[in-house]
Amino acid sequence: MKTLCSFFLILALTTIVSAKTKVNSSKNSAFQSPVIDSYYGGFEYELQTSFSGASLNTYKSGGSNITEIDAEVSLSKLIKNNIQAGGYVHLRNLSGGDSYSFLEFLGFGVYNFDNDLKQSLYAKAGLGMLNVLNDKFKNESKLAIMFGGGKRILVLEKFTYNPEVRVTLVDGATRIQLMFLNFSLLF
Repeated sequence: MKTLCSFFLILALTTIVSAKTKVNSSKNSAFQSPVIDSYYGGFEYELQTSFSGASLNTYKSGGSNITEIDAEVSLSKLIKNNIQAGGYVHLRNLSGGDSYSFLEFLGFGVYNFDNDLKQSLYAKAGLGMLNVLNDKFKNESKLAIMFGGGKRILVLEKFTYNPEVRVTLVDGATRIQLMFLNFSLLF
C-alpha cells in the first residue's frame, strides 16, 4: 500500500513540476496563455465545493446552544493542457458546550483524461495537513497523502456535478471518502 501511495505522490509531483518548467515553444509565447481558450471553453479556474460532509447546524444540548459549521472548498487552475494545480481547505468549528475547531489544507494536482474539461474523467493526488484525534481525544494536524478520482458532469454552462472517490493516508490510517455531492463552478 505504501508503494502504491508513493507512486501516486511521485506521479502527481512530477506532473506538476514538469508542467511548470516546460516553456511554450511558439514564437509569440511571451504573452500567450498556456491554455488555448477555445479548447477548454475559455475556463481556467475551477471552484469546487463538497456538500457530502458540509453542514451548518444549530441545536441545544445539555443546556447549551451549540453551533456547528463544517465547510469544504477547493480552487484549482488549469496550468497546462489537461493538468490543473490547486488547494483544498476544510473548516470545522463547534461552539458552545465542548468547543473546538480545526482547519485542514491540502495542495493537489489533477490530470484530466479528456480535452473537454466540463465532461472530463480525472485523477487527483495531493499532500497536506489533515486533522486527527490523538490518544487524549484532542485534535492534531498530521501530514497526509491523498489520491483519488472523479467525473465532471455538465449541469449548466459553467456548473458541473462531480462525484469523487478519495483515499487518504494520514497518521498510519486510511480514510476512504465517497463524495457524491461535489459541485464545481468553472470560470
